[in-house]
Amino acid sequence: MTNTRVAWLVFIFGLIFFGTTVGIITRHTIVSRQQRNFFESLRLSDRYIYERTASNAKEQIMKAASLARTEFDYLRVMRRASHFSSVWDDPQLLLNIVQMAVAIEPQQQRFWVLAVDAAMQAEDFSVARDWALEKLVHPDFKGMVLEAVLRSGGITYSDGTAFGDKLLLLSRLLKDKNPDDFVQAAELTLDGRYAIDAILLLLNRGEHGRA
Repeated sequence: MTNTRVAWLVFIFGLIFFGTTVGIITRHTIVSRQQRNFFESLRLSDRYIYERTASNAKEQIMKAASLARTEFDYLRVMRRASHFSSVWDDPQLLLNIVQMAVAIEPQQQRFWVLAVDAAMQAEDFSVARDWALEKLVHPDFKGMVLEAVLRSGGITYSDGTAFGDKLLLLSRLLKDKNPDDFVQAAELTLDGRYAIDAILLLLNRGEHGRA
């Protein structure tokens, strides 16, 4: 191999190395800037929530959501959105953030749990029901599935076939007002409100001993 060819090869590889290095540095700079902006938006959202400035807090939470890149980023944003929702009784922001998260991480079950919960908080029960039945496949989430179905107003026969006889039994809750059904709903969903409903029904029937 001639010296001229060697020199050209060294020059070409040098250019490739230089270009790669510049690219890596540029990407790192962009990512670092995004991370700084992300955490700054989180800091400002905390400040505005503390100061009870709703519009500014909402703006910074949405900005942080647009800069989120990882599962943990979205969880940080959702925590602020949840705090915002509790302070101003406005669950729609949390629902919007969770929808952004599941669009990026559609296989992440805990995001879907948060999505179903946010939809129920926003009283969008039909959406909560559809998401719960379609996305919450793990047995640990059966209680939330049942709650979403109950809050949506009932189930279809195909839903009952998929989720078993207990779900078919619970579909009667909005019809016959049987205290035993409410007791079973409380046991399955771990929601004490159903137990309270059962007690009130028993008291109305004069069954004070059972209540």
